[in-house]
Amino acid sequence: MDRHRIRLRRPWRQELAVGGVVWRRWFGRPSGLGAGSTVWVCIDGMPSGGTVRLNSHLLGPLPIPRNSGRYNVTTRLMEGNELTIHLEEFREVSTTATQTNPPGDIYLEICPDEEGPTQLKKGDE
Repeated sequence: MDRHRIRLRRPWRQELAVGGVVWRRWFGRPSGLGAGSTVWVCIDGMPSGGTVRLNSHLLGPLPIPRNSGRYNVTTRLMEGNELTIHLEEFREVSTTATQTNPPGDIYLEICPDEEGPTQLKKGDE
């Protein structure tokens, strides 16, 4: 299997939380994973610090604002998954249909043979 990227766009749910905003998104386990494949949650360009969780398990802190974070989730994936991003000091909660994604880029990267994820470059799809 070649390296593959799945962007986690709509639908996200956002809610006001103590100290910031929480974004939630549900997704299924990617199909066609090979025995040596690794799956990473990759987050680029968040405007503030915070934390990342998968299925209530803390993956770690968000990187310094506007940097990239990579989290190996291979052993934590289930058939149905909930990704939660808590942005601290970010108070924008939108009730409009135009704000349906969290700021920044969020995607899964599936890597063959336990390779690490690549850095997303502007314009990559």
